[in-house]
Amino acid sequence: MSAFLLTSEHIAQLAIAWGKFGENKHASPIAQTDAALTVAAKMAWTNFTSVQHRYSNRDMEMKVQDYIIEVLEKTRSMKLDPKLSIIDLYRMVDCYAYQSSEWHKVWDGEIYTEKSFIQGACDRLKDDIIWSDTSQRMWTYDNDNMPREKLDYRTLEPMETIIARYDLDCWVAA
Repeated sequence: MSAFLLTSEHIAQLAIAWGKFGENKHASPIAQTDAALTVAAKMAWTNFTSVQHRYSNRDMEMKVQDYIIEVLEKTRSMKLDPKLSIIDLYRMVDCYAYQSSEWHKVWDGEIYTEKSFIQGACDRLKDDIIWSDTSQRMWTYDNDNMPREKLDYRTLEPMETIIARYDLDCWVAA
């Protein structure tokens, strides 16, 4: 597996999305900015530490502090790019997760959990991004215009008959 440092803009956009859509979405704009900066620092630290662990035999071009400052400055100066779709942001979280998962002790939360932005946080951010579009909230497919056959659940059909009717080669009759 290879890993690389994400651009500071990439992490900044995700941190800003966290501030906008995440747990502090109903807080004041100041609290949203604070949340975004905290998340940006954790994401930068985790990405850098993971890459450093993966390529421990190479010298990194910068120090972790420099990378975190670069990410924090971008986070502070940028706004969420309106051209980024929900799908784009979701994929960006996946990219972050992939590039930052080289050191399992950080990723699994065994050490430095207060500094890390790990799998649970990524999953929560992806959920928040998806649920941020209130017009697209849907748990299940339901279309009232689709005709439905009324099923008679009192008739028990043998499983062998169902397997044969639908040619289900993945089932073995018990």
